[in-house]
Amino acid sequence: CGETPVISMFSSVVDVVSIFAGLALGAMIVGMILCLDSRPCKTVEEQAALLAQNLKHMRQQLYVSGLVLTFGMFYATSWIYWPLQLVSDAERAAYGAVLLSAALYTGTYFSLLILSFYLPVAFILDGRVKELALNAMGAQDSTAPRDVGTWRQDRGLSEGVGDYLRAGLALTSPILAAFAGGISPLPL
Repeated sequence: CGETPVISMFSSVVDVVSIFAGLALGAMIVGMILCLDSRPCKTVEEQAALLAQNLKHMRQQLYVSGLVLTFGMFYATSWIYWPLQLVSDAERAAYGAVLLSAALYTGTYFSLLILSFYLPVAFILDGRVKELALNAMGAQDSTAPRDVGTWRQDRGLSEGVGDYLRAGLALTSPILAAFAGGISPLPL
């Protein structure tokens, strides 16, 4: 067990959680890449249904990423706060500054990491939706009205780049808001 059994056990738990966190992040990246599924489709409607399904899966992956980020922040916060009882009163302010900076670094790093695999997939799918909508409008009868927005909305493809950016930034807003008021209501 080593010199201090509690510290040795805590170190082992940190190692196990770090392994699971790496696996979870890898699974999220693979899941997001799988949202780029493109199969040959016979009709424009089949292609539109496939794109709508891909967009739905992409949003689900973003929500799961947000949950993993939230749990990761709870884990990081508990990890950096557990030795607080061992810090003397004279050193608490300095230790609090280190805690806040570590939490800010962790939250920002993982938020940017999630955005780095979410936004490229969102932009690729958005390009595919635009291309399909233009192809579908070109294939329509020339007497039919050519409203791309209505066509996209009827097939569940109405979201655009602005919606993807808002969703991605909404993922990071809890992290940023936590730093506006401090990472934790616990007094140092």
